[in-house]
Amino acid sequence: KYGYNVFLSDRLPLDRVLPDTRDKGCLKKTYPKELPTIGVVLIYLNEALSVLKRALRSIIDRTPKYLLKEIIMVDDNSSNEDLKGDLEMYLKTLEQQNPTLKITRVRHNEQRGLAFARASGWRAATADVVAILDAHIEVHEMWAEPLLTQIKKDRTVVVSPVFDRVNFDDLKVIQYLPAAHAFDWALWCMYEGFTPEYYKLNDASLPGKSPSVMGILVAERKFLGEIGVLDEGMKVYGGENVELGIRVSKTTNLTQSL
Repeated sequence: KYGYNVFLSDRLPLDRVLPDTRDKGCLKKTYPKELPTIGVVLIYLNEALSVLKRALRSIIDRTPKYLLKEIIMVDDNSSNEDLKGDLEMYLKTLEQQNPTLKITRVRHNEQRGLAFARASGWRAATADVVAILDAHIEVHEMWAEPLLTQIKKDRTVVVSPVFDRVNFDDLKVIQYLPAAHAFDWALWCMYEGFTPEYYKLNDASLPGKSPSVMGILVAERKFLGEIGVLDEGMKVYGGENVELGIRVSKTTNLTQSL
């Protein structure tokens, strides 16, 4: 039903400890205190409740409070009953525990698809920067600061973190190395290496340029609006990732991967 081990997920702590998979160079980096605020958009459709709770918990626990302005929950017309009453009770608990954090609920009356849902989240956001994430994620410590630093340097870049794999069966985190996000003629997403010039720098903590963004993206909210966000009628799987890369490259820079 879900494509991952919900039985195990329901029994794991919501604040489970994740292995630190960052490059050694990242561990030595420092970031400015003065950074733009961030709003996190979580898009879901019949996701397991425990997975959603763990995503929320990790975002709140591992993002500095002065940076995390809001979380926007976009429900693309889920039918699971526990994503109504039970999830709402959990969201209210989080709001009580975090009075400065705004949690916005967006629910579609019919299933509209991923591109439309991402645009819905963007419209509801008010923070300086919007991070549009899948709901079946957990963030690492210091996940937001390097992304926000890149956007502070140049508001016209769209950035994406290196996202590790979570095994579907045992839910263990497997490290992924930095790579460009590419696509084939069927618009199927894939990983490709960065340019030879990037590897000559011999520093995996540096961001690399990428022609598209595979699902998870972070951008200045107003800039995303200036380039038209996404084609909300896009139905082809992965098509919105390619389209966004074209929008950004035609406007200013290619997208980047951190």
